[in-house]
Amino acid sequence: MALELNYTEKGLNVPRCYVKVASVNASKERAIAVATYQAIEGDGSERKFFDVFASESFQFIPSITNENFIAQAYKKLKTLPNFSGALDC
Repeated sequence: MALELNYTEKGLNVPRCYVKVASVNASKERAIAVATYQAIEGDGSERKFFDVFASESFQFIPSITNENFIAQAYKKLKTLPNFSGALDC
């Protein structure tokens, strides 16, 4: 599970950015997740991942359902303005 988007922040432009939820710490009341950002190039078996260049944490209220906290974190990311237009990959 990951997202791909165009990353532009503080003068840095990464046209193909791979965003992965690296961790989630959760209780019944609150979850804190960390997303990491990597530049990528190529496709399929030719895809090359570069070193992580940024990370950010975000919070959400978890649901105690059949869906795990990582999946819930991705759903939350997709609701944030910076992730508008992000693709599942």
